Amino acid sequence: EALNARLDAAQDALDRQFVRTDVVNKQAQKTAIIGNMRQYREHVAQLVEKKIAADKGGKKLTSQEKMQVDKLDSDIRNFNVQIENLDAAIAAGKQKVNGHLQA
Repeated sequence: EALNARLDAAQDALDRQFVRTDVVNKQAQKTAIIGNMRQYREHVAQLVEKKIAADKGGKKLTSQEKMQVDKLDSDIRNFNVQIENLDAAIAAGKQKVNGHLQA
């Protein structure tokens, strides 16, 4: 009985450490997504400037560049969904680490 209690306590400690590591990982993922989203917006802004210049007789956008401009709103929504999902997972993980939820 005492051995089982000690094993359970050790397993609980290991589980808690796993969740803590997972929370840190998800926070890093969120930071990376935010950075990627910022870079993507800047890239598309440059393409929009190129499009404006093309309308004035400059070099036209390639079909791939046009597609990137057209997909901006959809792609940003997808980035935001990923961030929301990570925020929910981070909050749940923090609750588990703090002992508010049982695994």
